Amino acid sequence: MRIEFLIVLTLAIGAMFFVVVVSTGLIINKWMEVRAVRKRQKLYEFYSHMFAELLLKPLEEAERTRVALLRRYEEMTKPIKSGLEWSNPLQKKQHRWAIKQVLIDFSGDLEGESLDRLLYFFDTLEFVQEEIQLLSDEKWWVRAQAARDIGLLRSAEGIPHLTAALDDEHPDVRAQAIQSLVLLAGVQALGTILRASKNMSRWATVELSVIVRKFEGEAIPFLLEALRSSDLSVILFSIEMLAQIGFVAAVESMLEVARADPNVVVRAKAVEAL
Repeated sequence: MRIEFLIVLTLAIGAMFFVVVVSTGLIINKWMEVRAVRKRQKLYEFYSHMFAELLLKPLEEAERTRVALLRRYEEMTKPIKSGLEWSNPLQKKQHRWAIKQVLIDFSGDLEGESLDRLLYFFDTLEFVQEEIQLLSDEKWWVRAQAARDIGLLRSAEGIPHLTAALDDEHPDVRAQAIQSLVLLAGVQALGTILRASKNMSRWATVELSVIVRKFEGEAIPFLLEALRSSDLSVILFSIEMLAQIGFVAAVESMLEVARADPNVVVRAKAVEAL
């Protein structure tokens, strides 16, 4: 009886010790997370003030030639680059994260020379190249985030890589690539998107229809071209969008589809649109 009591007591003490250790670990982990969030926020605020000054600082008239501008931009980023070079890997990662977030947040509010300055900062700090490399990551969510960020970075250099991402196996990566291509290339991206699209899901057509309706008449040449696609879903999507836009000059092309297309579903859709 005494032995059984000792065994139960030992197990109870062990269980209590385990609970205390786990609870302590959770508290420490939570504390570290809070601390990390606060540190990221402080870094974000620090770089927000720094880059607001760098991006909006007026330049002398003599600095406004292209060569002089680029030289001045590089001088602005030299202290930041130097600080990153001397940082340890963890610090460098944290600071680069904060800098990228600040610049991305500024990107939607700038124009003219300030935007030109911002794009130079993106490029010289190698954020564009970094995101392009992430498009090849084995994790689909990393590729999707990279596709999104390339658009936010306003990087024309990323257009060929986003075009390649239209063939990605994961639909979220393809969707982000479409959004970024439209952001970077405007209505001209529709031709590339429609040529690369295959077996479009209903959700994909809904997302793309929002983009097409934004361009309205400018999208029509690309929709007419897509009527000759080899992919059924692309043809049906184009017919539906032409009908919604109500482009009268598309009637002749639609009549030809209704008369001659070998697919009865396509012919029926064309008749409905007419």
